[in-house]
Amino acid sequence: MFRKLFYISAILIGLVSGGWFLFQGIQQLSYAAYLSEVQKGDLAFKDGHYDEALSFYTKAAESLFSDKALLHYKMSNVYYQKGETFFKELVENPTMIYSLVEAGAEVASGYYDKALAEIQQMDVQTIPEDLRWKSYYQLGNISFRKLLLLGEEADTQKVQSDIERLFREALQHYKNALDARPLNLSREDKILEIYLMQNLEYLTRLFDKYQAEKNKIKPDMAQRVDIQARVDKLKLLMPALDLSPEADKDQKGGKFGQGLDKGIK
Repeated sequence: MFRKLFYISAILIGLVSGGWFLFQGIQQLSYAAYLSEVQKGDLAFKDGHYDEALSFYTKAAESLFSDKALLHYKMSNVYYQKGETFFKELVENPTMIYSLVEAGAEVASGYYDKALAEIQQMDVQTIPEDLRWKSYYQLGNISFRKLLLLGEEADTQKVQSDIERLFREALQHYKNALDARPLNLSREDKILEIYLMQNLEYLTRLFDKYQAEKNKIKPDMAQRVDIQARVDKLKLLMPALDLSPEADKDQKGGKFGQGLDKGIK
């Protein structure tokens, strides 16, 4: 009887152990598959195959092991670069007819909106430190781009309101990025830090100039926004702008960058 119980116990232990090792093996294979999709997405992104990158990142997000914050950040970068494709087209071809310029600006702005949406899906309480400052930097770049791509509005007061709002948003996001920097930065991150400080300095000077010019014009004399004229001037901005996607911080739970930052006074 004792021997029979011993054999049964041994079989049960063997089954449990075998099941455990099988489970561990499946986990390792699943995690390896997840990493593979992320790496494929990174390679496609580097090669400029943005739709392929989105496909790989989307598939990776289905894994139980997926790093949601990291994937949202990566997908935001993809959408940002898709927007840059149209933005650079506007900059490099300022003589395009108005209708094409306007259409390109709308497409670019749409991609920047998608890039923004990805960042805003990152949870404030769980986003890792190394992504937090980069995400603020990304938000600053998006606001800056949308500022440059504002379309025509018959309501000049609304145009002025949108311009000031985007100026303030971009400046605050850049300041938040500086505040959120980790103590130890990699060589690559230090380069990103230089771009960040350059953008903040340039945008601050640009906003001061805008405020000075605005104060010289009476509200009823404000001119409608001219996309073509703005595009003609974009080349002057390019040397000071980072084209790679790369304040109080958020205090409460919620989605990243959604109204929880302290605005500029």
